[in-house]
Amino acid sequence: MKKVGFVLMLLVACSVASTAAALEVIAQARIESATGAPLQEEVRFWSQGYEGLVLNVTNGADDGTHRVSSAVVSLNGVKVLSPADFNQKVAQLQRSIAPNDLENILSVNLRSNPDSYLIVQVLGEPTLDLPPDPGPAAAP
Repeated sequence: MKKVGFVLMLLVACSVASTAAALEVIAQARIESATGAPLQEEVRFWSQGYEGLVLNVTNGADDGTHRVSSAVVSLNGVKVLSPADFNQKVAQLQRSIAPNDLENILSVNLRSNPDSYLIVQVLGEPTLDLPPDPGPAAAP
């Protein structure tokens, strides 16, 4: 089993405070079948500081090529997407998820032709409790 330690944690310093609900990428990975043999990969992420998490899966290229026909996606051992969710006509899938606050393991079992791929993203709304922007009046 190949583990993808590919974790993208957004830095608080790079976040822009906003009152509008905006989903941010917490983790992302491209999982590609090189040989056509079943492929198992893991994406590890932490969800503390986020709510309203969503699993977003893009199936292949925008033009409909390189799509996966069969895959299983599980979060912490619980199946989120099954082979019945995938076929050559499915471009994108989204599911609400409820991960742990600490480390989570998104497991992707890809069963498809060579050069097919999925782009897997975990999105969430930051729950940072920042004070309101004081506006231009606070500028020195």
